[in-house]
Amino acid sequence: MQVWDILRAIEWALADRELPAHGLSLYGKSEMGVIALYAALLDERVRQVIVHEPPGSHRQGPALLNILRITDIAEAAGAFAPRRLVALTELPESFDYTRQVYERLGVSEQLAHAASLAEALHIWKYPRR
Repeated sequence: MQVWDILRAIEWALADRELPAHGLSLYGKSEMGVIALYAALLDERVRQVIVHEPPGSHRQGPALLNILRITDIAEAAGAFAPRRLVALTELPESFDYTRQVYERLGVSEQLAHAASLAEALHIWKYPRR
Protein backbone atom coordinates (compact mmCIF):
# COMPACT_ATOMS: atom_id res chain seq x y z
CA MET A 1 0.00 0.00 0.00
CA GLN A 2 2.84 2.44 0.77
CA VAL A 3 4.36 1.91 -2.68
CA TRP A 4 0.99 2.79 -4.21
CA ASP A 5 0.80 5.89 -2.01
CA ILE A 6 4.17 7.10 -3.31
CA LEU A 7 3.17 6.44 -6.92
CA ARG A 8 -0.05 8.40 -6.46
CA ALA A 9 1.84 11.24 -4.76
CA ILE A 10 4.12 11.45 -7.79
CA GLU A 11 1.10 11.65 -10.09
CA TRP A 12 -0.46 14.36 -7.94
CA ALA A 13 2.72 16.41 -7.73
CA LEU A 14 3.32 16.30 -11.46
CA ALA A 15 -0.30 16.97 -12.43
CA ASP A 16 -1.45 19.56 -9.92
CA ARG A 17 1.82 21.39 -9.42
CA GLU A 18 2.90 21.34 -13.06
CA LEU A 19 6.37 20.28 -12.01
CA PRO A 20 8.82 19.00 -14.60
CA ALA A 21 9.07 15.21 -14.60
CA HIS A 22 12.82 15.13 -15.24
CA GLY A 23 15.13 14.77 -12.30
CA LEU A 24 12.53 13.39 -9.90
CA SER A 25 14.07 12.06 -6.66
CA LEU A 26 12.66 10.00 -3.82
CA TYR A 27 14.10 9.88 -0.29
CA GLY A 28 13.44 7.43 2.49
CA LYS A 29 14.98 6.54 5.82
CA SER A 30 15.35 2.94 6.95
CA GLU A 31 12.44 0.80 5.73
CA MET A 32 10.85 3.71 3.87
CA GLY A 33 13.97 3.97 1.72
CA VAL A 34 13.23 0.45 0.50
CA ILE A 35 9.59 1.35 -0.15
CA ALA A 36 10.77 4.39 -2.13
CA LEU A 37 13.08 2.12 -4.12
CA TYR A 38 10.22 -0.22 -5.06
CA ALA A 39 8.07 2.74 -6.09
CA ALA A 40 10.92 4.06 -8.23
CA LEU A 41 11.28 0.69 -9.93
CA LEU A 42 7.67 1.07 -11.07
CA ASP A 43 7.98 4.67 -12.31
CA GLU A 44 10.70 5.50 -14.85
CA ARG A 45 10.32 9.22 -14.14
CA VAL A 46 12.14 8.74 -10.85
CA ARG A 47 15.78 9.33 -11.74
CA GLN A 48 17.24 9.06 -8.23
CA VAL A 49 16.52 7.32 -4.94
CA ILE A 50 18.24 8.50 -1.77
CA VAL A 51 18.37 6.01 1.09
CA HIS A 52 19.39 6.60 4.69
CA GLU A 53 20.20 3.56 6.86
CA PRO A 54 18.45 0.97 4.66
CA PRO A 55 18.10 -2.56 6.07
CA GLY A 56 20.31 -5.19 4.49
CA SER A 57 17.47 -7.64 3.87
CA HIS A 58 13.73 -8.00 4.10
CA ARG A 59 14.49 -10.17 7.12
CA GLN A 60 15.13 -6.87 8.94
CA GLY A 61 12.30 -5.05 7.17
CA PRO A 62 10.12 -3.92 5.55
CA ALA A 63 7.89 -6.96 5.78
CA LEU A 64 6.33 -7.57 2.37
CA LEU A 65 4.33 -10.75 1.97
CA ASN A 66 6.36 -13.50 0.23
CA ILE A 67 8.95 -11.03 -1.10
CA LEU A 68 11.89 -13.23 -0.11
CA ARG A 69 10.59 -15.94 -2.44
CA ILE A 70 11.26 -13.57 -5.32
CA THR A 71 13.95 -11.06 -4.38
CA ASP A 72 15.70 -9.19 -1.61
CA ILE A 73 16.62 -5.54 -1.16
CA ALA A 74 20.09 -5.65 -2.75
CA GLU A 75 18.68 -7.33 -5.86
CA ALA A 76 15.90 -4.77 -6.14
CA ALA A 77 18.50 -2.01 -5.80
CA GLY A 78 20.48 -3.64 -8.61
CA ALA A 79 17.37 -3.62 -10.79
CA PHE A 80 17.24 0.15 -10.32
CA ALA A 81 20.48 0.51 -12.34
CA PRO A 82 21.43 2.49 -14.35
CA ARG A 83 19.49 5.15 -12.47
CA ARG A 84 21.17 6.94 -9.55
CA LEU A 85 21.07 5.38 -6.09
CA VAL A 86 22.56 7.53 -3.33
CA ALA A 87 23.25 6.39 0.23
CA LEU A 88 23.58 8.89 3.05
CA THR A 89 25.09 6.22 5.29
CA GLU A 90 27.24 3.19 4.63
CA LEU A 91 25.28 0.53 2.79
CA PRO A 92 24.94 -2.93 4.38
CA GLU A 93 27.27 -5.68 3.18
CA SER A 94 24.47 -7.27 1.15
CA PHE A 95 24.61 -4.27 -1.20
CA ASP A 96 27.88 -5.65 -2.60
CA TYR A 97 25.58 -7.40 -5.07
CA THR A 98 24.15 -4.01 -6.06
CA ARG A 99 27.65 -2.61 -6.53
CA GLN A 100 28.51 -5.51 -8.84
CA VAL A 101 25.43 -4.86 -10.98
CA TYR A 102 26.27 -1.16 -11.31
CA GLU A 103 29.89 -2.01 -12.17
CA ARG A 104 28.93 -4.58 -14.81
CA LEU A 105 26.61 -2.07 -16.44
CA GLY A 106 29.45 0.46 -16.48
CA VAL A 107 27.59 2.95 -14.30
CA SER A 108 29.36 2.50 -10.96
CA GLU A 109 29.35 6.30 -10.48
CA GLN A 110 25.54 6.11 -10.30
CA LEU A 111 25.80 4.19 -7.01
CA ALA A 112 26.98 7.04 -4.85
CA HIS A 113 27.46 8.22 -1.29
CA ALA A 114 26.55 11.70 -0.07
CA ALA A 115 27.22 13.31 3.29
CA SER A 116 23.81 15.00 3.40
CA LEU A 117 20.46 15.19 1.67
CA ALA A 118 21.43 18.60 0.29
CA GLU A 119 24.57 17.12 -1.26
CA ALA A 120 22.60 14.22 -2.75
CA LEU A 121 20.11 16.59 -4.35
CA HIS A 122 22.79 19.04 -5.57
CA ILE A 123 20.63 21.89 -4.30
CA TRP A 124 23.33 24.47 -5.03
CA LYS A 125 22.61 23.96 -8.74
CA TYR A 126 19.09 25.33 -8.46
CA PRO A 127 18.47 29.07 -8.82
CA ARG A 128 17.15 30.91 -5.78
CA ARG A 129 13.72 32.47 -6.03
